[in-house]
Amino acid sequence: MEKYTCIAIGINQYDFLEPLSYAQRDAEVLHQFLVNETNFSTEQSLLLSDHTSSLIFQQPTYPSRENILDLIEDFCENKLQAKNFLWCFSVVMVLVIINRTTLCPLMLIL
Repeated sequence: MEKYTCIAIGINQYDFLEPLSYAQRDAEVLHQFLVNETNFSTEQSLLLSDHTSSLIFQQPTYPSRENILDLIEDFCENKLQAKNFLWCFSVVMVLVIINRTTLCPLMLIL
C-alpha cells in the first residue's frame, strides 16, 4: 500500500531581506491540512518554518540552509520507502546575481 509523506517549508524572516507575509502560514496550513484531513501521518510529515523549534533527528529545525539540507536528507533516509509518495511544498526567497554586482531577491513557490 502506498504511503504519503510531505515536507512543507515556509520562511518569512530572512537575515538580509525584507520579510515575506504568508510563507510560514501557508506551509503550516498545508501541513495541518495534510495531517488532519488526509492520510498523511505526523511521523511521515516534516514542517520547517520560522517558528519550528523542536529537534528532529537530533537536529534543530529552524530553516537555515544547512538545517534544511540536513533535515531533508535525514527525513528521506529514515522515512521514505519504496512506493512512498513525497509531496514537497516550499515558499522561499533566493538571491539572484545580476551582472555580477546586483543582488535581486526572488520568491520561489515549489
